Amino acid sequence: MLTVATIALRLKATLETLNIVEITKGIKPQGDEITQRREADGFKIEQNLLIKSKNWTGFSTADGKMLAAHDILRTEKRADALTVSKQIAGIKKKLRYYIVDTTILANTLGGSQRT
Repeated sequence: MLTVATIALRLKATLETLNIVEITKGIKPQGDEITQRREADGFKIEQNLLIKSKNWTGFSTADGKMLAAHDILRTEKRADALTVSKQIAGIKKKLRYYIVDTTILANTLGGSQRT
């Protein structure tokens, strides 16, 4: 059986391969920023990474539930939904995202690397 630390480590490695665009809340995108957002795999907003659902590959539902149980993955109040519906400025339609709390992810990895 996989541990949360093992899944978190695999998640961190996956996140490092994605095209993540940093967004500041309340600031509308201009020109090239709109294109960058449309082509991005996900977004960094404060300590959260919003990963487009199509880029969440290699993780099972059980993996997602374990991450959610440890608050690494933020979900909607419905227990069966691992994604959250969000509107991002510059993206025409509301999409579903996996939301990763990078602070909790880092704390989990830091704790798992101690001996």
